[in-house]
Amino acid sequence: MTRNEAFDAIREELYRAEQKHPNWPNDIAGETTKAILHYIDENGSFISIQEELIQTAAVYVRMLISLKDFTCYNCKIVKTCEVAFDDYNTNGDCLNK
Repeated sequence: MTRNEAFDAIREELYRAEQKHPNWPNDIAGETTKAILHYIDENGSFISIQEELIQTAAVYVRMLISLKDFTCYNCKIVKTCEVAFDDYNTNGDCLNK
């Protein structure tokens, strides 16, 4: 798989995941680990590992894109910071209170 093919696959999976799962999945990398263990222990499919890695990468890209919309759990009053990264200190605390 070339670099461009990898990014195209991640982009396609990102779109598919946003449509299929509008809310975040609970287990981001667990399915990749399962696919690797299945490949090693039970002669599983190498393609399954590749598919899971693409799905995991798409989830992480999705998180990067929407990070500014995450709820700031370190704030005294839990609310959503709807501004850019500059509104967080190095501890992840919301500065936009």
